[in-house]
Amino acid sequence: ILNGTGNYKRVLRYINSTNQLEAVALTCTVTDHGAETVTILGHQHRARRHVETCDLARRQIENNFWIAEKTMWKSQQWVSDQVGSLTIEQVQ
Repeated sequence: ILNGTGNYKRVLRYINSTNQLEAVALTCTVTDHGAETVTILGHQHRARRHVETCDLARRQIENNFWIAEKTMWKSQQWVSDQVGSLTIEQVQ
């Protein structure tokens, strides 16, 4: 994701309804969607938004990452159909 573009495989691991660990192989693509400004606790950070699209069970999930150099300032990552996406912000 830090490199900005490309295709790769990854594994999604989660605890299922019977409290067992499951793993699902994903095929993902990340694309660079350009520069954006993200505001976190009133502070603005210039970053590039990288969008990760992964194939999961005959559909696609999407994750967004706002990265400046080696700092990931913000991400929105898919968790589940019930939860949706989770937003994480770096505060320093």
